Order: sequence, then C-alpha cells, then structure tokens
Amino acid sequence: MLSLFRSNKFAANIFMLFYVILIRLASFLFPTEWEPGHLGILSEWVYSTIGTTGPIPLITSIILVFVQAFLINKLVADYRLNTEINLFPGVFYVLLVSAIPEFLQLSPILMANTFYIIGLQLLFNTYKTSHGGSKIFSVGLWFGVGSLFCFSSWILLILGFVGLSILRSFKLRERLMLILGFVVPYYGFWVYHFLFDRVNYFYNYHFLENLEFFDIAGTTSMDLYFKLGFFGLLIGLALLSYGIYMSKKNIKPQKYISILYWGLLVTTLTFFFQSGINLEHLMIVSVPLAIFLGLNFTQFKKRTAEFFHLVIFVGIIMLQLKPLWINSLTF
Repeated sequence: MLSLFRSNKFAANIFMLFYVILIRLASFLFPTEWEPGHLGILSEWVYSTIGTTGPIPLITSIILVFVQAFLINKLVADYRLNTEINLFPGVFYVLLVSAIPEFLQLSPILMANTFYIIGLQLLFNTYKTSHGGSKIFSVGLWFGVGSLFCFSSWILLILGFVGLSILRSFKLRERLMLILGFVVPYYGFWVYHFLFDRVNYFYNYHFLENLEFFDIAGTTSMDLYFKLGFFGLLIGLALLSYGIYMSKKNIKPQKYISILYWGLLVTTLTFFFQSGINLEHLMIVSVPLAIFLGLNFTQFKKRTAEFFHLVIFVGIIMLQLKPLWINSLTF
C-alpha cells in the first residue's frame, strides 16, 4: 500500500483522500459522545455552528486531515527536506492524527494544526530574503489564529523566535513584527468582545480556564500507558535519527530540520501548563513527527517500509475496531 505514495503525482493525492477516509471510517461506524478539550474562542464558535458530534464534524475532520497532509507534503517537497519527492510525510501525518479513537473527532488541536503548517511554510520562506517583514508578520498572524482555536498553540510564538534565530541574523524590528502579527487576531477579538461588553468572558474562557500546571484529566490505565508508549517510541525514533535526517543535505534543509526539532520540543512543553490534559493533546506533536517519520521510511528498504507501514496501519484499524471485536469475544 505504501508504494502508492512513492510519487507526488495527482493520482497519488486522490489515493491519499481514500486513505484518510478508510483510516477514519471507524468514527462513523462507532459514533461516541465526545466533548472537546483545550477550547479556544474560535473552536467554540465552530462547535456552536456545526456541533461537536455527528456527520458534519466528522466529514469536516476528514477534509481537514486531507488538506493538512497535502500541505505537509508540499512543505517537504518545496524545501527539499526529503531525499526523494513522495507523499510519505502526509501519510504518516494521517496515521498519527488517526492513531487512536480519541483522535477521530474534530478537535481544537486538529483545527489549529492547519495554521501551524501554514506558519511553518512562511517561516521557512524567510530564509535569505532581504525584505522578509511581511512574511514574518504573517508567521505571527497564522500562529496567533491557530492559538485562538487551541490555546496551547500560543507556544508556536516561541518557535517563531527560535526559527528566526536559526534562519536570520538578529533584528529587533523583525522580532517585533512577529509579535505584532501574533497579537493582531487577539486584538481583533478583544475589540469584538469589548463592543458587546464580553471582555471578561473572553479573558476567562480563553486564558484562565486553559491555564493549569500539570493538570491531567481522566484516570490512568494500561490502555493509556500503551498509547503513550506508542507515541514515545515514535518520538524516540525521531530523536535517534538526527544524523540520518542531516546527512547528505546542504545547510538550507539542515536549518529547516533543526526548526522542526525545536517544534517537537516546544509543543511538548505544553503538557506542563495546559489544563485538562488528555490523550487528544498528543496530536500537538504530530506535524514535525510526521515529517520525521516520512524521512525515516524513505530511507528504509521498500519491503521493510511496506512491512512496518502495514503493521502500523493494521494496528490502528484494530484499535479503532476495538468495540467490534470486544463484543464478538464477549458473545
């Protein structure tokens, strides 16, 4: 199956859409009651418009995952992060954000990831540009919009600072442009709530209710540890593969890969201050992690890559179909 995505042709992108539908089909087969966590002021508006459960949010999540996978593949191809042009990073993004049943809903983090990817594209595009002010402003703007969907995504402002330090020499004006871009959407929403005398609601709902030190929701179980271990194993693989990612690449893609490592680090820090941490929050590391896994599987021999992809794919499907086979065993 993975061989279908070894090219960047139009047909391969069509297969990608069917791939997304197939791996997220369980959300339609086994609908569950679900309440979103880590709400931002914009994700609240989305849910008030289309609801949190039902076919419309699920279809929206499928479209969103497909678009995000496409954008990730474009990012990797445009900046020559991989040794060959293929759709592997997008494939592994689809796998990561569909890996466990808790990920199949239209979550705030899933919505915010769209703006994370767009912001990365613009950030990478600031390298060796003489007039990068508008692009730097746009990086802050898109990261700011993403954080209005999922509060934890404000941490990407730090990634913006780190990325500029890696790509460009220090200029105070550029750092201020980044901050200004980030603040603009917040200012717009503050003005809106001020006009309707709801500033306190905006402040309490978006900020105070989302801030808590190491606040873990739910109870621990072997199932939880298994899912955490799976993601921990993948992150460990990415960390140990640093030399592979950097080898046979010139300075430009090496800088981009360094930024992705910082992205993996800073998003992990959100586990310490976000209130109501649950499994859904693991998706915040999915963008850089998917790119790294795509690079790994490109380096594997074709048969090895096919085998491990099949193992991961079947494992995810079995986990999503857990209600079906548990009922069969009980019967």
